[in-house]
Amino acid sequence: MLDNAIGPDRVELINAAVAREDGVVWFHMGEPEAWYGQAIASSSEIQAFAEPEDAGTAEPTRRTIRSIQSLSLATVISHHPLVDLLDLDIQGVEAVLEGGHIEIDARVRRVRVSTHSDDNEGRLRSLFRSLGWINVHDYSCGHEYNTPYGQIAFSDGVQTWVNPKLCKE
Repeated sequence: MLDNAIGPDRVELINAAVAREDGVVWFHMGEPEAWYGQAIASSSEIQAFAEPEDAGTAEPTRRTIRSIQSLSLATVISHHPLVDLLDLDIQGVEAVLEGGHIEIDARVRRVRVSTHSDDNEGRLRSLFRSLGWINVHDYSCGHEYNTPYGQIAFSDGVQTWVNPKLCKE
């Protein structure tokens, strides 16, 4: 933020997971230097890896999941009249955008989302097309594409959408 001359009065840090709704979720934690999978845990992962309440203060390992606060995107952006760019890499829960679609459509100019499954990619395409948004980039995860920057193999996919109601491009 300092490199771009964005002062602390224009930054809000929120200590919560982004989820479909406000509440509590189980979240993978630990070993971020070796594993980029910090994400909301599935039901089966909760059963297999949830830590007991008396686990102590040991450093979390890769397979640790803990209960943490979650906020919906609608809640996060509700007090901002206009959001220029919503940039998400939320490790497989991209469909949280569906839960906040009314706020997103009313307040967000652009969305760039890193995708992690064919199902989520399809859901995002359906969502943004139904809102009348314009697709700028759509590169599916696990594929290789000719791009304006050359041939690129995408491990995560990338979708970029523009809201024509708020952004004239």
